[in-house]
Amino acid sequence: MPATRKSDVPEKPKTSHQLWYNHERKVYLKIKANASRKEVEEALGKKWSRPSDKKRLKWIHKAYEVMGMQ
Repeated sequence: MPATRKSDVPEKPKTSHQLWYNHERKVYLKIKANASRKEVEEALGKKWSRPSDKKRLKWIHKAYEVMGMQ
């Protein structure tokens, strides 16, 4: 079997949590530009457990859109 180059392998679609995290990380870093990676991860980890299912559903729908499923 020939070696597969990384560029030949399609990227996995992002999950709802990954989409949410990327969005919130940008917002958090605008507010606290000097925050360490650990600080950002801890703050967003706590924040992800708080939203209602309705707010999480928004990100789940976005993940389906990215995957091409609707």
